[in-house]
Amino acid sequence: MRGAADRKYIAGVVMGDGMVYHRAKTGYEVKITDKNEAYIKYLADLISAVYGITPRVAKDPLRNAWRLRAFKKALYLQIKRDIEWAKGEPDSHVVGGLYDAEGYWNPKKRKLAFTNKEVFIIKLVSQFLSGQNISHSVYQRKKGQYSWYVIEVHKQQALRLMSILDLRHPKWGVAPP
Repeated sequence: MRGAADRKYIAGVVMGDGMVYHRAKTGYEVKITDKNEAYIKYLADLISAVYGITPRVAKDPLRNAWRLRAFKKALYLQIKRDIEWAKGEPDSHVVGGLYDAEGYWNPKKRKLAFTNKEVFIIKLVSQFLSGQNISHSVYQRKKGQYSWYVIEVHKQQALRLMSILDLRHPKWGVAPP
């Protein structure tokens, strides 16, 4: 297995844009969905290098996105362990993976935002930001029956945070390593 940084990064991405399932009929599954084909292929290669299991990559026509899937119990169990480990020790790799999955940059307002509906993930990211002395605001948004939380970081604080995080998604203007 490769380094702890890659394992924590993958755990962050899975917590943000992925799912780990166990169903009696279909077995074990790890799934990540993203609109960027190159990024999904990068994640497939990274998972293969880190865990020794190569996931399948396919276009999801219903969501206009790309989907990475693996049906191996060993990968399911290891990623579940890595997610628990990442929750207990959030760092720039975990939070970078989360921002790659659920974050966005508004260059006009120079605002970095992160959205998620899970309170524990919002608390995890907020605690990390506080530990880095990054000023941020947290609020809840609602639209109809749906609600989610937003963390916003503005201007120089946002630029400082982007330099701290392990960001690998092409949307940030960086090429994956």
